[in-house]
Amino acid sequence: MTGGPRFPDMCGCYSPELRKLAKAAGVDAQVSLREGVYAAGHGPSYETRAEVAMLRHVAGADAVGMSTVAETLVAKHMGRDVLGISFISNSLARPAVTTHEEVMDNARLVEAKFAGLVSGIIRRLQNPA
Repeated sequence: MTGGPRFPDMCGCYSPELRKLAKAAGVDAQVSLREGVYAAGHGPSYETRAEVAMLRHVAGADAVGMSTVAETLVAKHMGRDVLGISFISNSLARPAVTTHEEVMDNARLVEAKFAGLVSGIIRRLQNPA
């Protein structure tokens, strides 16, 4: 693959301008946004509570998932501005086993608000202030 450095610096990999734009879109869409450290696992799998605890303790992770990081690496390699947005569909807040159905149910609960957020971001990208 060509287009950028083999190992791009990932410090500050998410564009401050795009994060600011997303925060404004979040206010408009009435979506509460948080920033944090996202750790990626290889997947496809759901992380265990022990894995999440280790990533929080050792790496300072606030969220763990199976995507976003690989796409961010490629985009940064290509010299693109990047915005990473995710929603938490599996909080591991209760001791029960995580099921795919539970994760999908949680995704459906936020689908409309998430779509509103993304639409707001796109509108702001098309019509910068």
